[in-house]
Amino acid sequence: MKNWYLFFALLPVAYSASAQLSIPTIGSPVTIDFSGYTGAGFQPGGGGGTLNSNEWVARGFSDGEVTFGGTSTTGDFARGSTMGLVTTGGIYGVDIAGNQGLMVQPTADDFTPGYFVLKLQNNTGEAISEIDLAYTIYVLNDQGRSNSFNFAYSYDDVTYTNVTDLDYVSPEAGDFTPYVTNQSFTLTGLSINDGDVFYFEWWGDDVSGAGNRDEFALDDISITPVGGVVLPVVSFLSPGELVDESVGTETTELIISQTADCDVTVNASLASTADGSDYTLTLPATYSFTDGGPLSINIDIPIVDDALIEADETLILQITGVSGTCVTGLPNQYSLIIQDNDPGVVPLVDIEDVTGIDADGVCTHVGEVVQLEGVVYGINLRTGGLQFTLIDPTDGISVFSFTDTFGYTVAEGDKVKVTGTITQFNGLTEIEPDTIEFVSAANPLKTPTATTALGEPAESDLIEFDFTGSHVHDPSQWLGDGSSFNVDIMDGVGNITQIRIDDNTELSTMAFSEVFPGGPAPLTFIVRGLGTQFDASSPYTEGYQLMPRYLADFNIEYLGVDQITPALCNIYPVPVSDVLHVDAKILLDHAAIFDAAGNQVKAIALHALDNSISVQDLPAGTYIIKVFGEDTAYAGHFIKL
Repeated sequence: MKNWYLFFALLPVAYSASAQLSIPTIGSPVTIDFSGYTGAGFQPGGGGGTLNSNEWVARGFSDGEVTFGGTSTTGDFARGSTMGLVTTGGIYGVDIAGNQGLMVQPTADDFTPGYFVLKLQNNTGEAISEIDLAYTIYVLNDQGRSNSFNFAYSYDDVTYTNVTDLDYVSPEAGDFTPYVTNQSFTLTGLSINDGDVFYFEWWGDDVSGAGNRDEFALDDISITPVGGVVLPVVSFLSPGELVDESVGTETTELIISQTADCDVTVNASLASTADGSDYTLTLPATYSFTDGGPLSINIDIPIVDDALIEADETLILQITGVSGTCVTGLPNQYSLIIQDNDPGVVPLVDIEDVTGIDADGVCTHVGEVVQLEGVVYGINLRTGGLQFTLIDPTDGISVFSFTDTFGYTVAEGDKVKVTGTITQFNGLTEIEPDTIEFVSAANPLKTPTATTALGEPAESDLIEFDFTGSHVHDPSQWLGDGSSFNVDIMDGVGNITQIRIDDNTELSTMAFSEVFPGGPAPLTFIVRGLGTQFDASSPYTEGYQLMPRYLADFNIEYLGVDQITPALCNIYPVPVSDVLHVDAKILLDHAAIFDAAGNQVKAIALHALDNSISVQDLPAGTYIIKVFGEDTAYAGHFIKL
């Protein structure tokens, strides 16, 4: 156990590289204290301040994920050493009172959700039936958002069992307090034979609140195996099959390694693309083995032979629970790929015909193969592939291809015809192309849809958002370093709207002062762009963002005066309830206060370097203050509570 001191302070220590983490002896703990780890990334064998990627991987970051045996020594995966209070998302090495730890700074695109996975191998020479687990969580609660840091385990790195007794949630209200939590639990009912691998996962996500996120560190992991009798193992006989939709009924089997009284619950995985229109099996379903009974149970899956032209669809059956004297083994899921058998011409439809959603924001047309024609909006947001918005007179949709451009170079104003499959990613409805046909160039763009709130109607539409009366909540969010980042815009009553700056746009390399030359609170503040969504889980009713395409999308106007720097004139407190102070290094003459609509609501004579202005009579909201001195002026904003 380590005492907390200033949360983070780095101390280089030699790192001992090793192969895949071995559990060598029953009853003897394996400990991990991250000695020598300095946030240099992941590589096979570790060393040089890195983690051993044969043992550790990381997932859920804007730069992708670390793979077992892979090398990731840049970007999100190698943020280096820190003293804490960082804002850039990614993985860091930290020292907590002289001992190393593994730290993550979550952001909107990093570790929300995100995962650290540790792979272990049973080399004890006997079966493991229990594991005593302990570890320490460190949190610097410096932000007004609550996040989780939970634990799960898996036999195959695909299906994980969450251990709710180890769930951890950081406080929502930021108080800059360091929190230390010692977690311990005994994992029972395990079936890890000698030579088998096993996976531990620490994962986190947003829980509540708004704004930036706390920093989390993991340390002092202790893993003690306990030997015992291995329980009967339940699994699928086969990992999957490919069938034609005319097959009628497809049959798979559940099997058990030895007879036992055991109830097995099977359900469809959320990753399935097939639904109730493709098969008629009622799920979830429970199947029962009995002591002395058969070692297999058939699962019959009636397939619907429809007349629709559609892409191949997959039903993924998953063992989601067992009860009685048995445990889940591998394969614990069965993937049935259903091939379409309906020849014909892919229909040309309006975009609105394939973007419908249900009450949970789930697209009701996923898997349909269609042809869409529309005008291209924005730039290509996918290096090595395609990502742009296609809009026709009825609606808009995102076009996404991971690695193929189909010979097309994105140009705003092009009219193209896209043939492909309707999909959905983090709430955003997309079409994954099979072909793209150029039709014409230089087509006129639509008039932006005026809005003051993001939501489903704004998704994949060209919109014009009037932020007048709002301000950039935290200018430091504007990184301008060529990466992708989010910027929160706050209105006068605390509501936040998020602007997404993609690393492929010119905006990603521009400084905050280039986009907002007069500060974070323009008198007129209008932004055009494309509506998008990034919601990691259903229901897809959150995560709406505005994505400007280029600098011209910002219509920014300030008060028509030559501004002096804030270093020469300071207004405080912000926000204010009673008295606003104006502290200047030049002699002031007078001031004027304007409401969010630009109307002057107060004029005040000033005669000194330090002035007090009563604002008790002003309604709550965001205001502009314009302070005049000899031949110069200062424009700023404040929030009246």
